[in-house]
Amino acid sequence: MSSLDGVDLFSSGPHTIRPGAWEHQVQRRSFPGLDGELAIHLGRRSRVIVQTGRLQASTAEDLASRIAAIEQHCDGGLHCLVDGQNHSSPR
Repeated sequence: MSSLDGVDLFSSGPHTIRPGAWEHQVQRRSFPGLDGELAIHLGRRSRVIVQTGRLQASTAEDLASRIAAIEQHCDGGLHCLVDGQNHSSPR
């Protein structure tokens, strides 16, 4: 069972979570007399995580409440995602 911030949002139907590659920030510097560039790695920044599947409910009202619960997490903030194999995103 996967969860987002400890809330089970996706277990009503089959789903898949696919994390993308981490984006890294690099600062490039050049100096007189240096052939090429100096690349300073500034660390990981962000990555896209794609969750696909089927959201199911017994009534239209139940489906609407499930959708509203998911939309509450679409705020651009930092959240903790745990997938079905108990792998979690770093906080």
